[in-house]
Amino acid sequence: MFEEKSKDSFLTVCAKQAKLRAEMDDKYLVHRRQLQKSGERLARQRELEAQVQGRLHTSVDMPITGVPAKFLLAGLMGGPMGAGL
Repeated sequence: MFEEKSKDSFLTVCAKQAKLRAEMDDKYLVHRRQLQKSGERLARQRELEAQVQGRLHTSVDMPITGVPAKFLLAGLMGGPMGAGL
């Protein structure tokens, strides 16, 4: 009788939602780990291909990161770094 009355109580609903959130969080973390591993595998594969072909990472699909914009723009403008900026 107590279980029937408390079936839709606030605490029971909150507990069910918390359990569902925990399960969803676990699934999300597993999915994120799989994506991370997949990305790492792809990066290793690209690096090995570049080494085999004897070239640097100049592929169009690899973004340039960590280079200051002034340095990149100076190369495009044909002057020393910061000239004309």
